[in-house]
This record gives sequence, C-alpha cells and structure tokens, in this order.
Amino acid sequence: MNLQKYGPGLLFAASAVGTSHLVQSTRAGADYGFALAGVIVLACLLKYPAFRFGSDYAAATGRSLVDAYFAIGRWAVIVFLLELVMIMFIVTSALALVSAGLIQEVLGTQVDHRLMVAALLVVSLLLLIAGGYGVFERVSKVVVVLFLVIIVVATAAVVPDVDVERIYLMPSAAVPVGLTFLIALSGWMPTGIAMAAFQSLWVSAKRQMTPDLSQAEVRFDFNVGYWGTTVLALCFVVLGTVLMYQPGTEVANNPTQFAGQLMNLLTAGVGQMMYPLIGLAAVLVMVSSLLTVLDACPRALEAVLVDLRAGRPEDASSVERGRFYTPLLLLQCIAAMVVVVFFTASFTGFLDFATGAAFITSPFLAYLSLRAMQSDEVPEEARPSKFMVALSWLGIAVLAVFSVLFVSRRLMGID
Repeated sequence: MNLQKYGPGLLFAASAVGTSHLVQSTRAGADYGFALAGVIVLACLLKYPAFRFGSDYAAATGRSLVDAYFAIGRWAVIVFLLELVMIMFIVTSALALVSAGLIQEVLGTQVDHRLMVAALLVVSLLLLIAGGYGVFERVSKVVVVLFLVIIVVATAAVVPDVDVERIYLMPSAAVPVGLTFLIALSGWMPTGIAMAAFQSLWVSAKRQMTPDLSQAEVRFDFNVGYWGTTVLALCFVVLGTVLMYQPGTEVANNPTQFAGQLMNLLTAGVGQMMYPLIGLAAVLVMVSSLLTVLDACPRALEAVLVDLRAGRPEDASSVERGRFYTPLLLLQCIAAMVVVVFFTASFTGFLDFATGAAFITSPFLAYLSLRAMQSDEVPEEARPSKFMVALSWLGIAVLAVFSVLFVSRRLMGID
C-alpha cells in the first residue's frame, strides 16, 4: 500500500471533525444521552452516496463536480454558490470560534476571543498561501490519525461506565429531542453536502500530483475518511453521555467555556497527565478543520468564476485556475471576522443556525451529485450501482423533508 496516494479522504475527515463532532456530537450525548446515536448513523448512511460521488466523479473524469454543475445548467451553479457563500461566511466563522476557544483553554490565556480568532485567521491565511495543497495535505493526515487514536482510547476508557439501563438509540417519549437541535445535528453530520464538490477538487489536485492514482485507491481513501468520521461522531456521543449527561449539567454557551468542558471530557477519559497531548491534538484537529474549509471555499469559488468567465469548463486554462485563489481566501477571512465580531452573541444558537442552514440546499446538491455520476461524462463501468442510486434518492427525499421543516420553522419564528 502506497500511503502517498492517499490524502483527500483524510482531508474530508479533517473538515468533518470540527463543529459537527467536537461540538454537536458532544452536545447530543450531554443533552440526550445515546438517543441521537441512531440519528447520526442514519444521517451518515443516507448522505454517503452524495459525498462518495464527488470522489468517484473526479476519479472517473479527471474533473470536479463544479464542472459537472455547469454541464447540468446555470441553475445548478447558482444552488452551489448559495451553499458556498453559507460556508465561506458562517461555517468558517463557527470553526474559527471553536478553534480559538480551544487554544485559549489549552494555553490558559484570557485574550478576547475575537483577537484570538483574528490571529488564527491570519496564521491560517499565511500557511495556505505559502504551503499550497501538498503541505496542507501532509499536516492534515498526521493530525487526523493522531486525534483518531486519542479519541478512541478516551472512549474505550469510559465505556465500562456506560449505564446500559439509560441507553436509547433513537429519540422517544422517554428521551424527547428538540426538533431544532435534531435538524442542526443532522444537517451538518458528518458535514455539509457541498463538501462533495470540495472532495472532487481535492481529488483533482491529488491526481495532478499522482497521475497513476486509480479509482479503487480514490474510493478506498474516501471510505476510510468517511466512515472514520462516523466512528468519531459516535465516540463523542459516548464521551458526552458518560461524562456530561448528568442532572444540572448544561453545555456552555461560550466558545472558551465549552472548550474547557470539552478538555475536561477528554482528560477524564484518558487521565489528567495526558492533558498536554490531548490539548495539542484537539487544537490541531480543530485548526485542521478550519484549514480545510479555508482552502476548499476559495478553490471552489475560483473554479466557478473561471468556468463562468470561460463560458465552458474545458476552455478554462490552468493558469487562470490559480489566479483568484489568494484574493478569495483573503475575502473569506475578512468576512469570517466580520461575522465573529457582529453576529455571534449566542455561541450554541449561532452553531445551530450555521449547521441547520445546511439543509436549505442539501437536497439539491445531493441530486446534482447523482445526476453528475449518471451523465455521459462518466464511463459506464464507473457509474453507481442500482443500490447506490436507490440509496441516493432516499437520502435526497429525507434531506428535502428536513429542509422544508427548517425553513418553515424559521419563517414561523421558532428557534
């Protein structure tokens, strides 16, 4: 096995193990015990085709899903742009907030979280501009593997303390779950559907570095990253349930205070002596998640702008495709900082909105992924099986229902 050929799948894991895992999965366990474990597994299963099609399309055609959207029609590009703007402005700021809170907790600093976010965004900006995709991928791979090991060990340590009499794997009358949080958890589990397009861009970049990359290797890489994130989400549910699902325990509504709860959660599982290593791993994986979004959004928006300018994706030159990345990255950092300064008074409420809003365009993007894989651009042998097509349509239907619920509740003013 040539490990140099793998990377985009672990980048997917790095992007997912952020808000949805460290924050939302932990909150799910802390507030509802195991009642949402089944929801997490179901969400990951139903969204699997949409995400996998991003890798499959790039491996089969050498092009990204952004190019496929143009082939489908301008309306498809507009839907993708709506989701992209949501991620660039809102999700980036949410990841930056959680990352800054963790850094403050680990370092024990009392610096204003807005200043910490600004410093973090500046450092990330410089790293991405100077290092490029290669350095970014190598750092993310090491961080994700290290964090995976730590979380699995922490979870194994607390499993003996699980109260089997309180296990409910789905919401019920015994453990009622608020619909708003249920939508927020599912909407960003394991991450937003737009990540399928990002995944295709990373696979395309990887193929330029490794021309002999096969479709089987791309598929294996993706599966490891995708199902690894599912396992990690369940680990955080276990940790939240065992160590925080207690009468009178509330999840903090402040990024730094929540980071303190999270660090106490992890050290309780593996021991206080491991605090420095756990703190380092938690900070690195959160920053890695931030980096993946900071890299992916300008890369995707650049692809859209270049294709729009060229008229047809095949007419866009490789020189043009590197031209707008840095300005767009700078714009993203500035916009994220504006959101942090003016629109994040309620930490958990802001995260629920950021993650729940993913439902608005998710069913459309899932449909576009399926349509791309069934197009003439994809060789017959690389197209999805009947089972994958059926699972994809089921996922699209469920996402559509939740999307309608989210929008209707917002219109009625229900939080």
